[in-house]
Amino acid sequence: SSPHSKLRKNGSGNARSVFIMGTSKNSPASISDTSSASCCCISNSSDKCCSYSAFHSFRFSRLSVCCADAKTGKQLWDVELLDDIKSFDCDKSLVVVHGYTDVSNPIWKCVAYDIEDGNQLWVLDCPVSKYKPVFVKNACILTTNEGEPIIVDQTSGNVLYRNNVKGYIAIKGFEDSVMFVSSDYKQAVYFSLIDNSHWSASL
Repeated sequence: SSPHSKLRKNGSGNARSVFIMGTSKNSPASISDTSSASCCCISNSSDKCCSYSAFHSFRFSRLSVCCADAKTGKQLWDVELLDDIKSFDCDKSLVVVHGYTDVSNPIWKCVAYDIEDGNQLWVLDCPVSKYKPVFVKNACILTTNEGEPIIVDQTSGNVLYRNNVKGYIAIKGFEDSVMFVSSDYKQAVYFSLIDNSHWSASL
């Protein structure tokens, strides 16, 4: 658990589904209650299926990352985020971009959690952009708050590559490469994770 989150474990079992849920102070949200979901996505990684439901409502006082066994629906753990969740996705780990929404200077942080037990794996030591992470094999691809591509090991958080070219967004991962687009969406860049080669094209 970090200063920005609180971890609660509710049982044992194999984690198969992950939910982003909102709960009130006095009434915890039900795992099956997705009626207030504002977005949902599904990501498959080997034997894991991760499903997210993000709740945004003034009647909720907090947001939690909740993990349940997909076969039984039993909640295994949940992590309460003490600030705003901006984006999220999962592969071998659950990666969440969160922070405080300041219109003049938004500050977004990146944290990763172990899907099996909810323990925090790593925190990126630089501010990131609001866009959700992209995964290629064991790599998690993000961009900094200035749009600099940064690639980290999604299990350890070790930085594998960083480029000081600014103004890009990671949008799609392929088998051994990732696609970035410029923030004005006028240029696409394909970057190889094998030899760091790249090429670009105008859009």
